[in-house]
Amino acid sequence: MGAAVVQAVHHFAIKPLLRRRTGLEVACYAMWAGTALLLPLAPGALGELVRAPAGATVAALYLGLLPSAAGFVVWGYAVARLTVTTATAALYLVPGVALVVAYLWLGETPAPVEAVGGIVTLAGVVLLGRAAPKPKRYGAPPSREAHVTPGTGTASPARPH
Repeated sequence: MGAAVVQAVHHFAIKPLLRRRTGLEVACYAMWAGTALLLPLAPGALGELVRAPAGATVAALYLGLLPSAAGFVVWGYAVARLTVTTATAALYLVPGVALVVAYLWLGETPAPVEAVGGIVTLAGVVLLGRAAPKPKRYGAPPSREAHVTPGTGTASPARPH
């Protein structure tokens, strides 16, 4: 529950940052903050790193670079251009993509209930994406309704754009 609360706060907190910074910059700050919070665990982690098999170390590096680092950058790009609600809905794609990756890369065959769950999840994302309201664009052209001249109370036809 705590992780869900922290993730929700993070999603809304980065939106203002993305108005002034790129997705890459915000991702770097978030990962540096996470690394700083893990520093108390560094002595034990270094000891375990020495004893870990090479494959485990490569897998940990991969997870840190591709899904985490690249994911944060893409997430920042999405949140900067979409509403937080719409961007968050895309997270529902993760289980379906994980099923496909597990099948193609690891040769795992999903159980029927997992396949149905993936299809339901993807269908939900598609439906949510279609029903999402369009964000209001500030600075949009004024409507073509009659324009009231200030101080006169008289209406004139809308100005051409």
